[in-house]
Amino acid sequence: LRVDMPPWIYLMAFVVLVLFYWSSFRSRVPLYLSDHKAWQAVMPLLPPTQTFRFIDLGSGFGGVPLYLASRFSHGHFFGTEIAPAPWFISRLRVWLTRCRVTFLRRDYRLLDLGDYDVVFAFLSPAAMPELWQQAQVQMRRGSLFVSLSFTVDSRQPDHVVSLAKGARHTLYAWRM
Repeated sequence: LRVDMPPWIYLMAFVVLVLFYWSSFRSRVPLYLSDHKAWQAVMPLLPPTQTFRFIDLGSGFGGVPLYLASRFSHGHFFGTEIAPAPWFISRLRVWLTRCRVTFLRRDYRLLDLGDYDVVFAFLSPAAMPELWQQAQVQMRRGSLFVSLSFTVDSRQPDHVVSLAKGARHTLYAWRM
Protein backbone atom coordinates (compact mmCIF):
# COMPACT_ATOMS: atom_id res chain seq x y z
CA LEU A 1 0.00 0.00 0.00
CA ARG A 2 1.12 3.51 -0.64
CA VAL A 3 0.74 6.21 1.96
CA ASP A 4 0.87 9.80 0.82
CA MET A 5 2.96 11.52 3.46
CA PRO A 6 5.19 14.54 3.15
CA PRO A 7 8.91 13.64 2.83
CA TRP A 8 9.83 15.55 5.98
CA ILE A 9 7.98 12.91 8.07
CA TYR A 10 10.57 10.32 7.04
CA LEU A 11 13.36 12.71 7.96
CA MET A 12 11.78 13.35 11.37
CA ALA A 13 11.41 9.61 12.01
CA PHE A 14 15.06 9.13 11.13
CA VAL A 15 16.15 11.97 13.47
CA VAL A 16 14.09 10.55 16.36
CA LEU A 17 15.65 7.11 15.87
CA VAL A 18 19.14 8.62 15.77
CA LEU A 19 18.47 10.47 19.03
CA PHE A 20 17.51 7.21 20.76
CA TYR A 21 20.04 4.86 19.15
CA TRP A 22 22.89 7.34 18.75
CA SER A 23 25.85 4.98 18.95
CA SER A 24 24.40 1.48 18.87
CA PHE A 25 26.35 0.74 15.69
CA ARG A 26 29.64 1.59 17.44
CA SER A 27 29.05 0.39 20.99
CA ARG A 28 26.91 -2.65 20.05
CA VAL A 29 24.60 -1.68 22.91
CA PRO A 30 20.97 -1.03 21.97
CA LEU A 31 18.50 0.65 24.28
CA TYR A 32 17.63 -2.05 26.85
CA LEU A 33 15.35 -1.03 29.70
CA SER A 34 15.34 -2.89 33.01
CA ASP A 35 12.26 -3.32 35.17
CA HIS A 36 11.24 -2.98 38.82
CA LYS A 37 12.23 -6.56 39.63
CA ALA A 38 15.82 -5.78 38.69
CA TRP A 39 15.82 -2.50 40.59
CA GLN A 40 14.51 -4.23 43.72
CA ALA A 41 17.04 -7.06 43.38
CA VAL A 42 19.92 -4.57 43.48
CA MET A 43 18.78 -3.11 46.81
CA PRO A 44 20.06 -5.93 49.11
CA LEU A 45 23.49 -5.68 47.46
CA LEU A 46 23.92 -2.03 48.50
CA PRO A 47 25.41 -0.93 51.83
CA PRO A 48 22.51 -0.43 54.26
CA THR A 49 24.01 2.47 56.24
CA GLN A 50 27.44 3.28 54.80
CA THR A 51 27.87 6.10 52.26
CA PHE A 52 28.53 4.80 48.74
CA ARG A 53 28.73 5.93 45.11
CA PHE A 54 26.61 4.05 42.56
CA ILE A 55 26.66 4.36 38.77
CA ASP A 56 24.40 2.85 36.13
CA LEU A 57 26.31 2.41 32.87
CA GLY A 58 24.02 2.98 29.91
CA SER A 59 21.30 4.28 32.20
CA GLY A 60 18.62 4.70 29.53
CA PHE A 61 15.75 6.69 31.01
CA GLY A 62 17.35 6.59 34.48
CA GLY A 63 15.04 4.10 36.18
CA VAL A 64 17.66 2.29 38.27
CA PRO A 65 19.41 5.26 39.90
CA LEU A 66 16.17 7.23 40.33
CA TYR A 67 14.50 4.28 42.06
CA LEU A 68 17.47 3.54 44.33
CA ALA A 69 18.14 7.19 45.22
CA SER A 70 14.67 7.46 46.71
CA ARG A 71 15.44 4.50 48.99
CA PHE A 72 19.06 5.14 49.99
CA SER A 73 19.50 8.65 51.35
CA HIS A 74 23.17 7.96 52.16
CA GLY A 75 24.05 6.98 48.58
CA HIS A 76 25.33 9.15 45.75
CA PHE A 77 23.75 8.07 42.46
CA PHE A 78 24.93 8.58 38.89
CA GLY A 79 23.92 7.38 35.46
CA THR A 80 25.73 7.65 32.16
CA GLU A 81 24.10 7.53 28.77
CA ILE A 82 25.54 8.37 25.37
CA ALA A 83 22.28 8.59 23.38
CA PRO A 84 20.88 12.15 23.53
CA ALA A 85 17.16 11.39 23.89
CA PRO A 86 17.35 8.94 26.84
CA TRP A 87 19.90 11.20 28.56
CA PHE A 88 17.60 14.21 28.13
CA ILE A 89 14.61 12.26 29.46
CA SER A 90 16.68 11.23 32.50
CA ARG A 91 17.68 14.82 33.18
CA LEU A 92 14.06 15.92 32.77
CA ARG A 93 12.95 13.28 35.28
CA VAL A 94 15.52 14.57 37.80
CA TRP A 95 14.31 18.12 37.30
CA LEU A 96 10.64 17.15 37.67
CA THR A 97 11.16 14.99 40.76
CA ARG A 98 13.96 17.06 42.31
CA CYS A 99 15.80 13.80 42.82
CA ARG A 100 19.51 13.84 43.70
CA VAL A 101 20.83 11.79 40.79
CA THR A 102 23.47 13.06 38.37
CA PHE A 103 23.18 11.95 34.75
CA LEU A 104 26.22 12.28 32.53
CA ARG A 105 26.10 12.25 28.75
CA ARG A 106 29.27 10.30 28.37
CA ASP A 107 30.52 6.98 27.05
CA TYR A 108 31.05 4.67 30.03
CA ARG A 109 34.33 3.50 28.47
CA LEU A 110 35.77 6.96 29.16
CA LEU A 111 34.87 6.89 32.87
CA ASP A 112 37.12 5.80 35.73
CA LEU A 113 35.09 3.05 37.40
CA GLY A 114 37.37 3.36 40.43
CA ASP A 115 35.35 6.45 41.43
CA TYR A 116 32.35 4.24 42.30
CA ASP A 117 31.62 1.63 44.95
CA VAL A 118 28.88 -0.08 42.92
CA VAL A 119 28.82 -0.29 39.13
CA PHE A 120 25.59 -1.52 37.51
CA ALA A 121 25.33 -2.48 33.84
CA PHE A 122 22.56 -3.75 31.59
CA LEU A 123 24.32 -3.45 28.26
CA SER A 124 24.74 -6.37 25.85
CA PRO A 125 26.77 -9.57 25.61
CA ALA A 126 28.99 -7.90 22.99
CA ALA A 127 30.03 -5.16 25.44
CA MET A 128 30.67 -7.37 28.48
CA PRO A 129 34.23 -8.63 27.77
CA GLU A 130 35.62 -5.11 27.32
CA LEU A 131 33.60 -3.76 30.26
CA TRP A 132 34.79 -6.60 32.49
CA GLN A 133 38.42 -5.80 31.60
CA GLN A 134 37.80 -2.13 32.41
CA ALA A 135 36.19 -3.08 35.74
CA GLN A 136 39.09 -5.34 36.73
CA VAL A 137 41.66 -2.66 35.98
CA GLN A 138 39.84 0.33 37.47
CA MET A 139 37.56 -0.79 40.28
CA ARG A 140 38.84 -0.78 43.85
CA ARG A 141 39.13 -3.88 46.00
CA GLY A 142 35.82 -4.52 47.77
CA SER A 143 33.71 -2.61 45.25
CA LEU A 144 30.83 -4.37 43.51
CA PHE A 145 30.21 -4.94 39.81
CA VAL A 146 26.60 -5.86 38.97
CA SER A 147 25.28 -6.98 35.59
CA LEU A 148 21.71 -7.66 34.62
CA SER A 149 21.31 -10.61 32.24
CA PHE A 150 24.88 -10.78 30.97
CA THR A 151 27.72 -12.65 32.63
CA VAL A 152 31.46 -12.77 31.98
CA ASP A 153 33.34 -15.87 30.87
CA SER A 154 36.47 -15.49 32.99
CA ARG A 155 34.97 -15.59 36.50
CA GLN A 156 31.95 -17.04 38.24
CA PRO A 157 29.74 -14.40 39.90
CA ASP A 158 29.79 -14.06 43.68
CA HIS A 159 26.02 -13.49 43.77
CA VAL A 160 23.33 -14.74 41.39
CA VAL A 161 19.76 -13.55 41.82
CA SER A 162 17.09 -15.07 39.59
CA LEU A 163 14.32 -12.57 38.93
CA ALA A 164 12.19 -14.80 36.74
CA LYS A 165 12.60 -17.87 34.57
CA GLY A 166 15.39 -17.54 31.99
CA ALA A 167 18.88 -16.06 31.88
CA ARG A 168 17.57 -12.68 30.69
CA HIS A 169 16.06 -12.23 34.12
CA THR A 170 19.13 -12.91 36.22
CA LEU A 171 21.24 -10.48 38.21
CA TYR A 172 24.97 -11.25 38.51
CA ALA A 173 27.34 -9.59 40.97
CA TRP A 174 31.09 -9.78 41.46
CA ARG A 175 33.00 -8.46 44.45
CA MET A 176 36.22 -6.96 43.15
